[in-house]
Amino acid sequence: MPINKKYFVSSVALSLALCMAQIRGSRMLILLCLGAYMVMLAWGSVRNHTLPLLLYFMPWSQLMRLGPDSFSFFTFGLVMVCAIGVMKKKLSLKVYALLAGFLLASMTLLAKLLERYPLTFGYVAFLMMIVLIPVVKEEYKFEKYDFYHATVFLSAGVVVAALCAMRYATLPNISRYIRVASWSNIIRRCGFYGDPNFYTAQITAAMGGCLVLLLREKKKKRTVWLMALLAVLVYCGFLSGSKSFVLVSLLMLCLWLLRLVQVRNRWGLKLLLLLSMILLGIYIANSELFRNLLQVIETRFSDSANLNRLTTGRAAIWKRYAAAWVGDAKTFFLGKGIADVILGRKSMHNSILQALFQLGLLGTPVLCFWIWNFLRDGLRGRVRNIRLEQQLQILLIGVFLPWMAIDILLFDDFFLLQWYVFVAYRVGVTKSE
Repeated sequence: MPINKKYFVSSVALSLALCMAQIRGSRMLILLCLGAYMVMLAWGSVRNHTLPLLLYFMPWSQLMRLGPDSFSFFTFGLVMVCAIGVMKKKLSLKVYALLAGFLLASMTLLAKLLERYPLTFGYVAFLMMIVLIPVVKEEYKFEKYDFYHATVFLSAGVVVAALCAMRYATLPNISRYIRVASWSNIIRRCGFYGDPNFYTAQITAAMGGCLVLLLREKKKKRTVWLMALLAVLVYCGFLSGSKSFVLVSLLMLCLWLLRLVQVRNRWGLKLLLLLSMILLGIYIANSELFRNLLQVIETRFSDSANLNRLTTGRAAIWKRYAAAWVGDAKTFFLGKGIADVILGRKSMHNSILQALFQLGLLGTPVLCFWIWNFLRDGLRGRVRNIRLEQQLQILLIGVFLPWMAIDILLFDDFFLLQWYVFVAYRVGVTKSE
């Protein structure tokens, strides 16, 4: 299935135009770009091409605002496509989504009432996504795109956003939206995000997709494109100076090498991929482009004498939030009701702990029930492909393991990356080797 060039070129051009509009600080130009995005996304949703567009613009979501403190039009767009999806399905909703939405709404509203927390747009949008996103992902049945298609859009969005942010991060109108962490001789870039680990979570998801596709791709041209995308993604990841990026990438690479050995026949492909990976490793180790980036990684790992230092203070944060969760009966059972609660000015940096803290012991299993059904919906009755499932373990690591270092529950990424994984399983990748 070929890439839809019209959507791809339009997405790249629109993102660059938005970046230029933000640099100039022209409210009118920004509104025009955001309006064009909403129109393109609505048309894409009607034409069953929603996910690739959303994946491309996901790394740009922080810049898709009229100001640093305003709501992102990316979230508005996600709400819009949910409405379109429901209308297309004639209000036919998934039973598991309705059940999970009702239970989560009941428990979180009770928690908010007990704690006197207000209703927020983020809270309402979260519950809306729980009920409606399962309907929108039904567009896979129209086979307008496959996993290769989705991976290219995600990878391109990450790369273009990362390179633009690196180039323009110091400009006043752009620096309002992002943060470049620096101290001593260390500079950590994070695209258009305020946290390098959110930035690298998108990169490892795209890398996982590329690695899986390389194991199964038969077309030489696509293989070359995937290798090129993978190399640039690695560079963008190193810009963050993130320890979690390095650990997740190494784990994916080790599993990928194991799965490559298990590929039947195709000795030419195995030799080509192994040689390409070796050459890429040699280039990274010796090139001037990566030298300073490797020094940053080395410096950060050198200060890892214990678990708290290795996790950059996260172990102490996890302990603080775990104590707050266990130490209060209301929080233990009902959570905080998806409220903006931060202890000691530090977020939890762990999505499992965030779910327990926000939803409690009663609400977290409901969320797990929703996730399980979301990922398995549409797979029932299909003949299992064990080899594909083993290869897709690489993708699961790239998508979900970084969530152990970030709070993703109230971000749009929480739903879109699960949808991305669903496409890998349901729509599949290139036909088996």
